[in-house]
Amino acid sequence: MRGADARGTAFAVGIAALSFSLHRLRPDFRARNFVERALERGFMVASTVAVLTTIGIFLSVLFEALRFFQQVSVFEFLFGLSWSPQTAIRADQVGSSGAFGAVPLFAGTAPVRVRAAASAGVDAPAHPRTFQAAALAARGPGPAGIRLRAVGTAHREPFGAVRAAA
Repeated sequence: MRGADARGTAFAVGIAALSFSLHRLRPDFRARNFVERALERGFMVASTVAVLTTIGIFLSVLFEALRFFQQVSVFEFLFGLSWSPQTAIRADQVGSSGAFGAVPLFAGTAPVRVRAAASAGVDAPAHPRTFQAAALAARGPGPAGIRLRAVGTAHREPFGAVRAAA
C-alpha cells in the first residue's frame, strides 16, 4: 500500500508540474532567459557554498594547528624521533603526555612515495632539464612541424617530416 501511495503522490506532482508549465507557456515567454538565469543563480549558490566550505576547512585546520603548537614546539614536531600521540584530550580521559616527533612519519611514508613513483613510471630527474627534455620528446612535433629541443631552442622541420630520435 505504501508504494501505491508514493506512485499516486508522484503522479499528482507530475500533473501539477505539467499544468503549471502549460499555464506559463505563452508566445512572449522567454524560457531560455528564465532557465539561464535560474542556472546562473544555482551555480552561484553552489560555488559560494564550495568557497565557504573551503574557507571553513582551512580555518578549522589553522585553529587546531595553533592549539596543537601551543602544547608542542615546532622544533619537537619537525625533528622529534618518537611518535606516540596517546594524550588526554578531555579532563575525564586518561593518557600519557604523548610524543609528537614527525620524523618517523616522514620516514614511513618515504618508501610508499618511492613505490608509487616507480609504479607510475616516474623517474627522479637528476636535473630539471632532464624532465623537460623527456616531456618535450614525448610530446612530438608541435604546430606547423616545430619541434622543441631540450635546450629550449626551436627547430623547424618540413610539415609531416619525422625526425629520427637522437
